[in-house]
Amino acid sequence: MGEKKPYRFKLDKSHALLGGAKGKAWVLLSQPIKGSLLTNPIGFRAAQLVGTVAANHVLPVELYVNQEYRGLYLLTEQVDAASNSVKLKDESKGALLELDDYDGTYKDDNFRLPVSVKSPEAQDYSKAYGKEAEKTFSDQLRSEVNRFTAAVKAGKAEEVVDVEAFARYFFVNALCDNRELRHPKSTFVHRTDIFSPSSLWTFGPVWDVDWAFGYEGTFQYLGTPADSSYLLGAGPNKSGKEFFRAMFLSQSVRDAYQRVCHEFVKKGKIDQLAAYVEEFETSVRTAAQRDWKQWYGHDRWGNERPYPYASAVSYWQSWLHARAAYLMQEADHWQQTKGVTYLNDNTITAIRTLPWGTADAPTDAAAAPSLSSPAVSRIYDLSGRRLSPSDAAQPSSAAPRLLIVNGKKVIR
Repeated sequence: MGEKKPYRFKLDKSHALLGGAKGKAWVLLSQPIKGSLLTNPIGFRAAQLVGTVAANHVLPVELYVNQEYRGLYLLTEQVDAASNSVKLKDESKGALLELDDYDGTYKDDNFRLPVSVKSPEAQDYSKAYGKEAEKTFSDQLRSEVNRFTAAVKAGKAEEVVDVEAFARYFFVNALCDNRELRHPKSTFVHRTDIFSPSSLWTFGPVWDVDWAFGYEGTFQYLGTPADSSYLLGAGPNKSGKEFFRAMFLSQSVRDAYQRVCHEFVKKGKIDQLAAYVEEFETSVRTAAQRDWKQWYGHDRWGNERPYPYASAVSYWQSWLHARAAYLMQEADHWQQTKGVTYLNDNTITAIRTLPWGTADAPTDAAAAPSLSSPAVSRIYDLSGRRLSPSDAAQPSSAAPRLLIVNGKKVIR
């Protein structure tokens, strides 16, 4: 059958497929990573609760292609300058950018951020307004991107960024521990009028969090502690990390972010999100079980993998509660230190000692061991024979053996 791949499609006319804004361009997310079904629904729902710009929605659907069952997919809006996504009032003046290591077309002068123009496309702009106008637009946009990043680097983000929108956008990514921002990847920012000095850069929508929740670096969901600092310590050390750290040199940014963190906890939004996790899993369980059996039901040795999501819901809920509580305390710390500690990895020890008061919540990788797993271990005995995990496992009464696991000697 091959890989479980996503699909994009465009309708002839705009339709409100998700009951909200009408649009032509839509996406079917495949959630191909084992254990990833809950990730994007949680991220998108958190974005809705926080009030980020152009928050996505999801509708679970079972897909058949030429009468062949393809599994459970998530229908959602395609991120673009469109009526059902990012709204740009005047397409001759507005721009939607994507910051992404994979396909950036150029790098800014201050952080070396990988920048690509998602909208408008140069060819379309030239066709609509002429080649000379397209060159003027392109030159102006590049200049404004550099002015944007220069202000952030100088600690004056509030002069060029919609601070409230940024705080909400950043909080959702921090809540999900979505470290793709540290590359950056799948990071969207737009501006309605690049020719007007008063027009601000606006972050959003939140997108593509299936490598979040501790997965990046551990290959296991909930694989990092809930009290992991988002921009300190382990994780990608690229231009995105330096850029988002510099954002917090602005007092306005710290004020807005602290307020968003406290509101999410104190106004019960974290409780709504936790309830949604259970509601979503329950609503899709029958379809998700079919999908699990189709794509993930057996390991490479033919051993059956049990459906994991129903039993994992409580772990996700506890982790999210713990994460939100920690971020609130962390935001208070950034205020006390005026954001300077965001520029120094050595402060992570001080952050981890904060009395965030959620000791009863799971904060380690053992929280949901069945949900996903690290990369497959390579296990050999001393004769050089490769063993399956079941072969390598020994009854407690058996004598310990010396094995080679991922190149290291291990006694089991």
